[in-house]
Amino acid sequence: MPDKLPLQFIAYVYAPGTVDTFRHIYLHVRMRNINRGNCIHCFLSNAIVIYPFMKNAGPSLSPFNAWVLSKSLETLAVRMDRHCSNALHLANWLQNHPKVNVVKYPFLPSNAGFAIAQKQMKAGGGMISFELKDDSPENTKRVLSSTKLFSLAESLGGVESLINHPASMTHASIPKEERIKNGLNDSLIRLSVGIEDVDDLIADLAVAIA
Repeated sequence: MPDKLPLQFIAYVYAPGTVDTFRHIYLHVRMRNINRGNCIHCFLSNAIVIYPFMKNAGPSLSPFNAWVLSKSLETLAVRMDRHCSNALHLANWLQNHPKVNVVKYPFLPSNAGFAIAQKQMKAGGGMISFELKDDSPENTKRVLSSTKLFSLAESLGGVESLINHPASMTHASIPKEERIKNGLNDSLIRLSVGIEDVDDLIADLAVAIA
């Protein structure tokens, strides 16, 4: 059983390390990347089965959801290879962009957790966060609303690329002081990189950031 806490769930589901820490309860969320997006939402327990927890969390799949999941698993490897490859290309491109201030992606050597990520995972997953040098709310909103291939949405892990603004979307309910203390600035933009042609994705972001 894998042993180290992943830096990113998506990378870990497909590309876990080989060592072992979680000896009590081990869960995979069978959604997002595994089923190609948002088809099914469920939990499957891979270790000790605790009946009250199972009853409350609902880890038992319906026959149809199990079938959808099994079909999606057939393409997991090729999809994740593309997610990870696209994300690494995009992260490197963003890191060298003159208007980008910081890029957060575990497989960038500049990332604080790079050494740990190399030990834990085979690839860095499909999630990237970055901040612009012009971190004004107006500029951030302009970039978010200027992409064509990246859809503005809160989800992650699907085959389509998404862009979102955590401060006003996924983490809007968290007080600003708490968010900033944990590194989630108002200018932070999050990408869920899909499996489209990476040159098209780069071109889309290039126009939005320009």
